[in-house]
Amino acid sequence: MIDDGIDKKDRESVLDSIFGDQGLVHSDDDICFDVKCEQIEDRTKELSASFHRYFATRVARTIRDLWEGTTPPGYFDKGWTNNNSESLNHVLKSAINWQSKPLLDLIVIIEEIVETQFKDLQRALVSRGQYRVADLHKHFEITATSWVNKLYKKERD
Repeated sequence: MIDDGIDKKDRESVLDSIFGDQGLVHSDDDICFDVKCEQIEDRTKELSASFHRYFATRVARTIRDLWEGTTPPGYFDKGWTNNNSESLNHVLKSAINWQSKPLLDLIVIIEEIVETQFKDLQRALVSRGQYRVADLHKHFEITATSWVNKLYKKERD
Protein backbone atom coordinates (compact mmCIF):
# COMPACT_ATOMS: atom_id res chain seq x y z
CA MET A 1 0.00 0.00 0.00
CA ILE A 2 2.98 2.28 0.55
CA ASP A 3 4.01 1.80 -3.09
CA ASP A 4 0.51 2.85 -4.15
CA GLY A 5 0.85 6.17 -2.29
CA ILE A 6 -1.87 5.42 0.26
CA ASP A 7 -1.41 7.68 3.27
CA LYS A 8 -0.58 6.24 6.67
CA LYS A 9 -4.00 6.89 8.22
CA ASP A 10 -5.78 4.97 5.43
CA ARG A 11 -3.24 2.11 5.56
CA GLU A 12 -3.69 1.77 9.32
CA SER A 13 -7.46 1.88 8.92
CA VAL A 14 -7.43 -0.94 6.35
CA LEU A 15 -5.03 -3.05 8.42
CA ASP A 16 -7.15 -2.49 11.53
CA SER A 17 -10.27 -3.58 9.63
CA ILE A 18 -8.46 -6.81 8.76
CA PHE A 19 -6.38 -7.58 11.87
CA GLY A 20 -7.77 -5.28 14.60
CA ASP A 21 -9.83 -6.32 17.61
CA GLN A 22 -13.06 -5.92 15.61
CA GLY A 23 -11.42 -6.90 12.31
CA LEU A 24 -12.00 -9.63 9.79
CA VAL A 25 -9.82 -12.16 11.61
CA HIS A 26 -12.03 -11.82 14.71
CA SER A 27 -15.35 -12.39 12.96
CA ASP A 28 -17.88 -14.25 15.09
CA ASP A 29 -19.46 -16.21 12.27
CA ASP A 30 -19.65 -16.64 8.50
CA ILE A 31 -22.13 -13.80 8.06
CA CYS A 32 -19.94 -11.34 9.96
CA PHE A 33 -16.91 -12.56 8.03
CA ASP A 34 -18.62 -12.00 4.68
CA VAL A 35 -19.91 -8.54 5.65
CA LYS A 36 -16.51 -7.42 6.92
CA CYS A 37 -14.84 -8.85 3.83
CA GLU A 38 -17.21 -6.90 1.56
CA GLN A 39 -16.59 -3.69 3.52
CA ILE A 40 -12.83 -4.12 3.22
CA GLU A 41 -13.11 -4.86 -0.49
CA ASP A 42 -15.20 -1.72 -1.03
CA ARG A 43 -12.69 0.36 0.94
CA THR A 44 -9.63 -1.07 -0.81
CA LYS A 45 -11.29 -0.57 -4.21
CA GLU A 46 -11.45 3.16 -3.40
CA LEU A 47 -7.82 3.32 -2.27
CA SER A 48 -5.82 1.09 -4.60
CA ALA A 49 -6.72 -1.21 -7.46
CA SER A 50 -3.58 -3.32 -6.95
CA PHE A 51 -4.11 -3.81 -3.21
CA HIS A 52 -7.80 -4.50 -3.84
CA ARG A 53 -6.84 -7.33 -6.22
CA TYR A 54 -4.26 -8.63 -3.75
CA PHE A 55 -6.75 -8.57 -0.87
CA ALA A 56 -9.55 -10.20 -2.88
CA THR A 57 -7.42 -12.94 -4.46
CA ARG A 58 -4.91 -13.71 -1.73
CA VAL A 59 -5.49 -12.18 1.70
CA ALA A 60 -9.24 -12.81 2.06
CA ARG A 61 -8.93 -16.40 0.79
CA THR A 62 -5.99 -17.15 3.08
CA ILE A 63 -7.74 -15.73 6.13
CA ARG A 64 -10.93 -17.64 5.33
CA ASP A 65 -8.95 -20.87 4.90
CA LEU A 66 -7.22 -20.35 8.24
CA TRP A 67 -10.44 -19.22 9.92
CA GLU A 68 -12.42 -22.22 8.68
CA GLY A 69 -9.51 -24.62 8.49
CA THR A 70 -9.46 -27.98 10.10
CA THR A 71 -7.14 -29.02 12.88
CA PRO A 72 -5.56 -32.47 12.64
CA PRO A 73 -7.38 -35.19 14.63
CA GLY A 74 -6.01 -35.57 18.13
CA TYR A 75 -4.26 -32.20 18.03
CA PHE A 76 -5.81 -31.06 21.29
CA ASP A 77 -5.37 -34.39 23.02
CA LYS A 78 -1.72 -33.54 23.66
CA GLY A 79 -0.73 -32.77 27.23
CA TRP A 80 0.16 -29.41 28.76
CA THR A 81 3.82 -28.43 28.39
CA ASN A 82 6.01 -25.60 29.60
CA ASN A 83 5.65 -24.06 26.15
CA ASN A 84 1.94 -23.51 26.82
CA SER A 85 2.61 -21.22 29.78
CA GLU A 86 5.37 -19.44 27.88
CA SER A 87 2.91 -18.87 25.06
CA LEU A 88 0.34 -17.36 27.42
CA ASN A 89 3.06 -15.22 28.95
CA HIS A 90 3.91 -13.93 25.48
CA VAL A 91 0.23 -13.20 24.74
CA LEU A 92 -0.03 -11.15 27.95
CA LYS A 93 3.18 -9.24 27.28
CA SER A 94 2.12 -8.52 23.71
CA ALA A 95 -1.26 -7.26 24.90
CA ILE A 96 0.42 -4.66 27.13
CA ASN A 97 3.11 -3.80 24.56
CA TRP A 98 5.82 -5.07 26.91
CA GLN A 99 5.15 -2.15 29.28
CA SER A 100 4.40 -2.14 32.98
CA LYS A 101 0.69 -1.51 33.58
CA PRO A 102 -1.51 -0.93 36.62
CA LEU A 103 -3.33 -3.94 38.06
CA LEU A 104 -6.74 -2.77 36.80
CA ASP A 105 -5.40 -2.60 33.23
CA LEU A 106 -4.11 -6.14 33.58
CA ILE A 107 -7.54 -7.31 34.71
CA VAL A 108 -9.20 -5.70 31.67
CA ILE A 109 -6.61 -7.23 29.32
CA ILE A 110 -7.04 -10.70 30.81
CA GLU A 111 -10.81 -10.32 30.53
CA GLU A 112 -10.46 -9.47 26.80
CA ILE A 113 -8.19 -12.47 26.25
CA VAL A 114 -10.65 -14.77 28.01
CA GLU A 115 -13.56 -13.35 25.94
CA THR A 116 -11.59 -14.11 22.79
CA GLN A 117 -10.98 -17.65 24.02
CA PHE A 118 -14.71 -18.12 24.63
CA LYS A 119 -15.46 -16.91 21.08
CA ASP A 120 -12.91 -19.39 19.74
CA LEU A 121 -14.51 -22.14 21.85
CA GLN A 122 -17.98 -21.26 20.53
CA ARG A 123 -16.69 -21.38 16.96
CA ALA A 124 -15.10 -24.78 17.62
CA LEU A 125 -18.38 -26.15 18.99
CA VAL A 126 -20.06 -25.42 15.64
CA SER A 127 -16.99 -26.44 13.56
CA ARG A 128 -16.12 -22.90 12.49
CA GLY A 129 -12.92 -20.93 12.88
CA GLN A 130 -9.40 -22.23 13.28
CA TYR A 131 -9.99 -24.61 16.19
CA ARG A 132 -11.79 -27.94 16.47
CA VAL A 133 -13.15 -29.92 19.38
CA ALA A 134 -10.85 -32.74 20.48
CA ASP A 135 -12.00 -36.24 19.56
CA LEU A 136 -12.64 -36.98 23.22
CA HIS A 137 -15.21 -34.16 23.37
CA LYS A 138 -16.91 -34.48 19.97
CA HIS A 139 -20.22 -35.16 21.69
CA PHE A 140 -20.37 -31.44 22.61
CA GLU A 141 -20.44 -30.31 18.97
CA ILE A 142 -23.68 -28.93 17.54
CA THR A 143 -24.70 -27.62 14.15
CA ALA A 144 -24.51 -23.92 13.39
CA THR A 145 -28.30 -23.86 12.94
CA SER A 146 -28.83 -25.35 16.41
CA TRP A 147 -26.45 -22.75 17.85
CA VAL A 148 -28.34 -19.87 16.24
CA ASN A 149 -31.67 -21.31 17.40
CA LYS A 150 -30.38 -21.60 20.98
CA LEU A 151 -29.18 -17.98 20.91
CA TYR A 152 -32.49 -16.82 19.47
CA LYS A 153 -34.43 -18.74 22.11
CA LYS A 154 -32.18 -17.35 24.88
CA GLU A 155 -32.74 -13.77 23.67
CA ARG A 156 -36.53 -14.27 23.57
CA ASP A 157 -36.67 -15.64 27.12
